[in-house]
Amino acid sequence: MPGAPGAAGPLGSSVFVYLMGVEMAVGLLHVVVIFSGLLLFSGQTMVYAAVGTHHDDEDRPTALGWVAGMGRFGAVFGPWSGGQLLAAGNADLGFTMYACAAVFGAVMMVLAALTIKTRSGSAGSAVAIAGA
Repeated sequence: MPGAPGAAGPLGSSVFVYLMGVEMAVGLLHVVVIFSGLLLFSGQTMVYAAVGTHHDDEDRPTALGWVAGMGRFGAVFGPWSGGQLLAAGNADLGFTMYACAAVFGAVMMVLAALTIKTRSGSAGSAVAIAGA
């Protein structure tokens, strides 16, 4: 399935982001933060790579625009929702919320990959996408 490798970054980052909310030794927390950042960045770039690879030339700019737009939405909504949790006295739920967002992103990548695969016009293009 084309979306499975791309979903590994967000799924892995969701685990490490959740662990950032767990009390642990500072040295171990540094390791968790490093892996969280690595997987968040790789997951983000995999989204752009998947969209760029699996869309036709005429659809690619629009698809990349939607991806960038959703990223901008998350860049605004994430800090706002974190601030709302903090104001409500639920700051401990922040990392859990961000981990859930990463799981949601991974699920959406897999669903998008399945949609792109089944939307292919000819059998040859479906085989090419499945082999990618």
